[in-house]
Amino acid sequence: MYTTKHAQKLFEVKSDQTIRNWIKEFEEFFSVEATPGKGVDLQLTEDDMRVLDLISSMRSDRRPSDEIHATLKAGERGNPPGYTPEELDLLVRGDYEKHLSTHVNELNVK
Repeated sequence: MYTTKHAQKLFEVKSDQTIRNWIKEFEEFFSVEATPGKGVDLQLTEDDMRVLDLISSMRSDRRPSDEIHATLKAGERGNPPGYTPEELDLLVRGDYEKHLSTHVNELNVK
């Protein structure tokens, strides 16, 4: 499962609060895990990340909220994340370059 910190990094927004605001505004399009209620950490599914991708893209194009709602209601979604939650953990921690270097070294050994 993905977190708001993963989404913040992936969609290049300044705060994970932006992600939380999008989830609240477009709640009907997110999974139960993304909208668990007070006191419970939210988790994002791959489909939730696709919804966020579409929202992020349309926000970047300065599309109004009603247009984003209509697009989501029509069943459109963005792209799935190009990273696993574990890879995004590394990105969030700033260790992704180290991870890639290790992976390349492992491939070279084989």
